[in-house]
Parts: sequence; C-alpha cells; structure tokens
Amino acid sequence: MRVVKRFNLWMLVIFLIVSPLCQSTMIVFAETLNEQTTYLKIHKNEKEQAVVTLPQVVSGQEVTIKSQTPIDVTTLENKQMIQNLHNNEEKQTVSFVYLGSEPFQLYFDVRQVKEQEVVVEQNNQKVTYQLQLDESFTETTETTVQENETQETSQETSVTETGDEQTTQTETETSLTTETEISSDVETSTTKESTTQASQRKESKEARSGDLMQEIIADREAGWKIQLNKQTVLSEPLSSGSQVSYGFAKEEDLFLTNIFLTDTNGQRIDYRNGSNSSNSRGIRFYSFEKVGDYTPVENVALNTVAVKGNQIRGYGEFTLDHNLVYSYKVVVRVTLSFDDATGDIQKQIEIKRVDKPLIGDPQPMNVGFSEIVDTKLNNRDSTDVAYIGNGRGLSIENDPYKVQFKMAKENMSTTNPNKWGSAKATFLDLSIGIHWWYRYAEPGDFFKSRSIIGGEVHGLEDSNGQPGEIVDHYSDAALAMMWNKQKVKLQETRTMSYAIHLDEISKPEIKLQSDIPASLLEGKNLENLIGTVESDRNNTIDLLYAIDDNEYTKFEEINNANKGEKHEWSIDKINLSAYKVGKHTLTFMAQDSDGNISEKITRTFRIVSKDTKYVFDSTVTNTNGLLSKVHPGDRLHYEIYLENRGKNIYFRWENEFSKYLTLDEKSVHIQNKRDPKPNVQIKGQTLTYDSAMALNEVITFSFDAIVKDDSLGVKLASIINKASFYEKDSYNKPLVKSEISLANEGTVTNFPKAYIDGQLLNKEIKEDDELIFEGKIGNSAIAKDTDSGAWKQAQYLFPEEEGLELEEIQILDKNNQPLPDSQVECAIISEDDGQQTKKNYHRMAMARFKKDILPQEEYRIRVKAKAAKDSSKLKEPIVVQTSAFGTDKTEEDIEVVKEIKMPKIQPKEMLTIADVTGELNFGEWTLKREVQKKYAEDLSIKIQDTRVGSNEWTLQVSGEIKNDSGDLLPLFFEEGKQKQSLEDGIVISHKGMKELTFGEKSEQKIYAELSPTMNKGHYQGTISWNLMDVP
Repeated sequence: MRVVKRFNLWMLVIFLIVSPLCQSTMIVFAETLNEQTTYLKIHKNEKEQAVVTLPQVVSGQEVTIKSQTPIDVTTLENKQMIQNLHNNEEKQTVSFVYLGSEPFQLYFDVRQVKEQEVVVEQNNQKVTYQLQLDESFTETTETTVQENETQETSQETSVTETGDEQTTQTETETSLTTETEISSDVETSTTKESTTQASQRKESKEARSGDLMQEIIADREAGWKIQLNKQTVLSEPLSSGSQVSYGFAKEEDLFLTNIFLTDTNGQRIDYRNGSNSSNSRGIRFYSFEKVGDYTPVENVALNTVAVKGNQIRGYGEFTLDHNLVYSYKVVVRVTLSFDDATGDIQKQIEIKRVDKPLIGDPQPMNVGFSEIVDTKLNNRDSTDVAYIGNGRGLSIENDPYKVQFKMAKENMSTTNPNKWGSAKATFLDLSIGIHWWYRYAEPGDFFKSRSIIGGEVHGLEDSNGQPGEIVDHYSDAALAMMWNKQKVKLQETRTMSYAIHLDEISKPEIKLQSDIPASLLEGKNLENLIGTVESDRNNTIDLLYAIDDNEYTKFEEINNANKGEKHEWSIDKINLSAYKVGKHTLTFMAQDSDGNISEKITRTFRIVSKDTKYVFDSTVTNTNGLLSKVHPGDRLHYEIYLENRGKNIYFRWENEFSKYLTLDEKSVHIQNKRDPKPNVQIKGQTLTYDSAMALNEVITFSFDAIVKDDSLGVKLASIINKASFYEKDSYNKPLVKSEISLANEGTVTNFPKAYIDGQLLNKEIKEDDELIFEGKIGNSAIAKDTDSGAWKQAQYLFPEEEGLELEEIQILDKNNQPLPDSQVECAIISEDDGQQTKKNYHRMAMARFKKDILPQEEYRIRVKAKAAKDSSKLKEPIVVQTSAFGTDKTEEDIEVVKEIKMPKIQPKEMLTIADVTGELNFGEWTLKREVQKKYAEDLSIKIQDTRVGSNEWTLQVSGEIKNDSGDLLPLFFEEGKQKQSLEDGIVISHKGMKELTFGEKSEQKIYAELSPTMNKGHYQGTISWNLMDVP
C-alpha cells in the first residue's frame, strides 16, 4: 500500500486554431504591469521634422522601437551613428545599433505624428514612454482653438453619459468615468445630473471645495490640462546628455514631489530619501505662528494634477488651526517647472487664503512655513554639504552626481526662502525608556537663535560661506528652507519658491601657468599671473582668487559660448600691502553660472623682511580630528619648510619630537632636488639629515607620529616638536629653529574606542529555522582614566532585514549570564505608526545600556530570530547592518557599524511544483498532405524538492484537446524511442530539484501531431500535472 504524502495539481489551457487558408507564427502572450508613466515631448526642429529625445537608448547595443505612427526611416538611414537599421512595412517598428555619444533622437513622419505611446526594448528591458506634442504643433489661430475646445466639451459630455451607463463593466470604462467626472466639474455643465452621478461624487474620496474648484477652472481656462494619472511625470533633456524627470510621488501628500535623473547609461538617480510615508518621508512641510513652535502640515491630499508645457501642478487644500475658536482655510498649488536655460527644476508653493469670517478679518493670518528635504543622493546618506556661494544656497556631491538647492539671485526674487540651513536628518533619542531609536529632524534643528533668551532664528544664510566651502560632513544629511511669517489677507496668495538642480557633475577646469615665488620681500606684489579655463557647458564663468581665509575676489568673467573652448586669463597685479610677514596661501577657483565649482588651485608663499636669511617654519595637523581634541592612537602629520635666502651652504637638519609620540619611520619624506635619495638618520626621538643647498633653494620635510598611550592627561602645550637648522661643523648654535606644540590649552584625553562584532551560528538555513546571532560589544580604550574613556549612553541596534523575524535580544556578561534590567534594557521595537522608517525597517532589536561601558569592558550579544516564510525566494543573501551609538563625556558622537552576512536561505523540506512557465499555443496552422509535428518549445516545469534523503518522486501528466465538434487533437509525450499519448496519461520519475523542458531538443518531448485528415476548427483543452513523493 502506498501513501501519497503530497499532491499538487496544475492545469494548463492550450489553444490551437487549424485553418486550411492561412499560416502564422506562434502567438506570445505578455502581461503589462501598471507602472508610472514617463512623458516626453515631441517638437519640431528647424527643419520642420518631428523629433523626440529618447535618453535610455544605450550606445553600442541593439535596440528595437515600436510606435503607433510611422517613423521617419529615411532620416535615420542618413545618420552615420545608426547601423544595421531594419523596419517593418508600416514603418512603425525599427531596430538598429546606435553608436553615438549624444542622447538618441527619434524622427516621425510629421504629417501623421500624434500623441502616442512608444516602447523601447534593449538589453532584455522594456521601457514605455508617453509622447506629447509640444507648443510647436499647436500654433493655430485663436478661432480654431476655440472651435476645438467647443468640440472637446461636447465630446466630454457624451463620454460622461456613456460612462455612467457602463461603470460596472470594465476597469477601463471605470477610469473613463473618473476622467469625465473631472471634466464635468471643470466645465460646469448645465446637464442635469442623475441620482447615480450625484451619489458617486458625494462618495468620492477626491471631493473638492468650491474654492479649490475655482482655482482648477481658472487654470484650465489658462491652458492647463487635467491629468487622469496623478503620478504623471514630465521629462526634459539636459545639456549633459542626461534627462531630468519631475512630478508628484504620492496621492496622499501634495508636498511630496519627485525629481530624478536618468543618466546616459539609463540609470535612475534620486536626490532624496525615498520614504513616502510616516514621519520619515523624504520631504516634510511645516507651519508656525511662533518661532520655535513648528507644526507638521500632514495629510494634504494631491487632489488634482494638471500639465501646461514643461510645468506640472498639483492642487490641494487644508486648514491651519489658529486657536480653539478659529482656523484658516487655504487652497494650495504646488508647481514644478523646467528652466531651459539652466536645467533647474523650480518648485513653487502658492497658498491662498479662502476662509470666510463672519465680520471683517478679526483673526489676521500671520504664518511662516518651512520645508525639510532628507537627502540621499544616489542612495548615499553620508555626505559633505557645501556652499554654492554668493547667497545662492547649498550643494551636495556624490561623484559623478550633484544636487543643488538654489535660491534666485539677489534682488531677483521675493519668493526665496528667508533662511536655509543643513543638519542631520535623524537624531539619536537617548531619553530613558524603550522607544524608537531616533527622531527625525525638525525646523528647530536647522534654525536656532543666537541669543540665550530666544528671539529671531538664523540658518546658514547669514554666514554664507565661500563658493565650495564645506559647511559640515553629515552621516545623514538634510537641508531645510524657511519662509518668515507674513500676513496674508482674505483671498490673497502667498508664493514661496526655490530651485533644484540635479545632474551629472561638470566642473569648469582652471589652470595656473605662472610660477608663484616661494617667498617675496615685504612690500612686493604678485604680478603677471596667467592661466587658462575651460568648460563643457555653454555658460559664463567667473574667475576668483582668495588669500588665506579672506573672501574671494572676482578678477574676470568669461562667456563660454563654445563647449570645450580653452580661454586664457591674466592678472596684472595682486596687491599684498595688507599682508604681514609670514606664510600665506593663494587660491584660484572658477565658478560657472550654474554654480558648478572647479577644483581649487592652491599655492603657498611667504612674505619675508629684507634681513631674513633663512625661512624655517613648521605645521602640524591631527589626521583623526582636531588638535584641540587629541587622544592616544591619533596620527599627527608634521610638515617643515626651509628656504635659503642667505648663501650656498652645507647644512644639518635636526628634528627632535616629543617623548609622547612614536615616529612612523615609513612616513618620513624629504623633497630636495639635489638629493633624490636622502639619507635620514633616526636615533631615539631625533631625526638627522645632512645635505647642501644653494641660494634661494627650498627643501621640505614631512613625517607622521602616533600619540602614545602614556600621554593621557599630558598638556597639549608640552607636546612639542623642535626642528633646528645648522651650518655644517657648527652644531652648537643653530642658524634658525622652529618649535611647534599641539595646542595652547587642553590635555590628551582618553576617548572611548568602541567596537562591535557578530556572526550567525547557523551554518545552513532553511525557511522557519530558528537563528542565533552572537557578537560582542566593548570598549578597548586604555583603562587608566575610566571617566574620560567611558562609552556613555551606548545603544546597540539589530534591524529586521527582509527575510528575518526577530524574536529576542540579550546582553550577557563574561559568565554568559544576562545583564540585569538595572544595567541594560532589551526589546524588539517598532515605529509607533507602523510605517516604514528611512532605512525601510519596520522592527528592530535594541539594547540600551543604562551604565557606561568602561575601558576594557566587553559584553556578549545574543539575538534570536527566525527565517521568514518565502525568504528562500530572496534573490540575494541577507546582510544585516548592525550598529552601535553613544557619546563620550564631552558628548562627542560615537558610531560603529558591523555587517553580518548570512548564507542563502533554502526552502524548508517540501516537494512541490515551483513554477510552470510558457504555454502550448500553436497558433494557426495550414493542413498539408504530410503529418506535421509542433513541439512545446516554450513549456517548462520546475520541481522543488528540499526533502532530506534521496526519495524519488513521480509526475503524472495527462491532457485532452478538442474542438467545438469534439474532434481530438493528438498530443504525445516522447522520451527516447517511446511514444505515449497524453490522453492516456504518462508518468515521469526523478529525484531532487529538477527543471523539465519539452521542446524538440529536450530529453522529454511533448508535441501535437496534425494529420491531413483532421477537421479544421478551434482546439482547446487542459494539461494536468500531478506530483507525488512516491517512486
């Protein structure tokens, strides 16, 4: 007796049409997913050709393009960069290989072109674009436009009536009803509505107030076109060859706009955190009546979307609570528009007050607003934020991309933010108790008062830095704009705006061709400096220089009319009368009209007095941080400069470094053109070098030193490097010497050296398996000064990555016993509203230490989890990004990260049909005199067997195909020389994982057999698959 442990039944529908008259290829069915539509514009060029730029066509690869109107094949044939061009008879499908470097342009027959869909297939990927005609196709007379609008109104009314009758039939007809409801509202048709229509509108989630409707109607009369798809995206080509796209991200949030780049390789680049829900969403809007008291403006639905040219506009409405008695009602228009000259996307927010007080305006609206953008340029949170300069805003780069938050030039816009700034996007919440581990930035994190007692707040706009100057480095950067409080009367509109520039980096290149003298006598100037500048963009370029930390001086402006053209520049004189004797730095830079900044050219020179014979000085930097905060293990970098203005001389350089430092001997470097292989003697704490130098020659020395552990508590002023310069054989009295200490104040402090580690104990994983992660968390700082070396407010985080289900976290002591609750809190936590966080985590295991982790202390971490159902279907192995945070006693941040990589999760023990792909669709056949065979080339079945052991399984296959008259289509299974009818059923036996195919060259074959005596007709039927875990 055999017991069937598992049974799976699959049914496959088969179609076949037999005809004596025609013959066609196999029909292939495909499912089209509902994706966000990308819109492109067709325009007329100077030759009156209809052309559109398709940015995602990759050079060097075969591409197929399918359109709905004829393509201008003749024009494509004349393009040298197009090879292997083929087209169908209707000229609506073309295939070719494009070899150009510029974005590909597709041409249409201008007489038949219309708004349509175009499908681009390349590299096994398919992209659909919605093409629209731009204004160059609509330059008609005013009378014609009015006639067309009248016809359109009539058509819309008729569609409305038809739509109401057919609402329940298909999804397409339902969407038409939605469109006609908008049309009917906008056109304010006098047609009497039916009861069904009225109830539908009343129940609509997108109900509009009369005030909002008036704005939509006015815009429609001004040429704006209502869009059925609220996530419509407009796209425009940039001079870099990339394409910028813009629209709205989510129907539930009007202020959440979407701007992204498609580069020349077809890659999508976003500039903000992609979270579109909860407190972590990438763009957040706030209002305030009192500075410091900010209220998020939430749940403002994207009611309607309209398009006009290269502008897209969203509409919404909300109320602002003034007090317990009164609220302001406003309607909002958010508009994104493309600037052809700069490539900027202008974001404009218009807030119109529409509340209707009973008498006058007893509660004047005096409200300010702020917008926060959580940046994530090309998926990177960590970045430097820099000034654009000249009051223009802020910039972020992630090579090879950049995003700029730009304000209009001074005196050119009254809608600019009054304040703008940068800060961290998230802040650790170190308060007592288990809760979500961070809070999201609010306007108060960017804009603060300079007075202890409060008052007006400020951002970075007042201390606007030099072009390219770094504001700060953030592990998770966010930018914010603020518009001050402003009185808005009834029916008045307040407009606020700024611009986003997202593109590939294109820096102008400046070169200095003159030699800058190493030293200048006091009273002399820098004279006759020359160089070049070039840019691959058409714009103007400002040339700037600065001395030391002073502001940049613009010395020339160049109009770069031709891309790549090299321009010469010159400076007759730079006056140095204001600068004292000593070391100075001269910096050159170029900045184009788009805010792009060149790499800086920096030269050092020294101003010396007439009686100076030898210029000798030293500098030191802490490569791990600030010189005012030095810790054991820090690396110090020393540079020493020697210039001979006295005479030709044989000399000895002697350097004595502090006993609290350890020299890195491999880092010693001497630059002396007379001595390419200098011989440096190192003895104890002293370096010695003997050589010769001529008059006016320069030699530089550099080396690194590591701060020793026994320097803890030592004053920074006492850690001194002494460098001396002697004439040969006169070593008692140096010609010149230089001493440099680390700082005037402070001591070497014991900074915590935090670390974490972790690994998965399971060697192999299957779905539903219990998983054990074990790791360590500790502090390897020196155990000398436990107070200064303590890791305070430590938190350990283990996120629930996709494929895991967290169950428990424990912190254990050295005896493998859990720490008491008085020392650590452990819990599995989730965000309060249950939405995704900025890291896309729903849940997280967290351990919050209530005690300090002292130097040389270490604890064990144990996390229990389960491999989730269907986790074996993940394409990549799971990688868990564990992290730990905290501070030292001065509240300096500490952060450590550790990746834990897991093996690929296998399915749990089971025997099942994982997938059946393809279908038996033999198309239309013409009967012939001989017998014909048609194989199931596209049919395959995957058997998934994760059982322990080597048990076999059997797959029973049967099928019957008939036409309407009951005639059978013979269907056979063939393996080797054996042939069986599927009508009787066949059995296939195997073991383990297996994918079976049934084509002509496969081990097993399934085919239909057509004889000349068959009756014509439409044949269809099913194939049944029965899998059992018995041999």
